[in-house]
Amino acid sequence: WLTLPQGLEEEPLVREAAARGVLLESGRPFFSATPERLHMRMGLSTIGASRIEAGVERLAEAVRVLRP
Repeated sequence: WLTLPQGLEEEPLVREAAARGVLLESGRPFFSATPERLHMRMGLSTIGASRIEAGVERLAEAVRVLRP
């Protein structure tokens, strides 16, 4: 689970991350009410452990593009 910086929007982040090869899943369906901040779920079980760090770095790049 990721709790992302305030002001970050879900759809642009999903697009930016996907452009870098990182697929995210919205956390909204897992909350009974609309959360105050954006939460995303990263699935790590289907990729090799050696690829996780690079994926997190790519996700950080996507966040920086949207919220420098």
